[in-house]
Amino acid sequence: MPATAYNKSREITGSDRYIARYLSKSLSSILIAYLAFIRPLECLFYKELYGTNARITASEYLFIANGEPCPCRSIF
Repeated sequence: MPATAYNKSREITGSDRYIARYLSKSLSSILIAYLAFIRPLECLFYKELYGTNARITASEYLFIANGEPCPCRSIF
């Protein structure tokens, strides 16, 4: 379940509220299949290409480039 931190009254209150968002059933199925089947294979490839440390990094972070975690601003 993704959570966003935005609401319309941000300017008035000066703070955000966390709002839970739910994925659709089809998107949930795709995400589960990716995490269960594709992601472990991707981690194996990172180990072969960049070494054991990159494999550990790949198992901890979702967005990776060249065996290193991507900074948040480069993802979007």
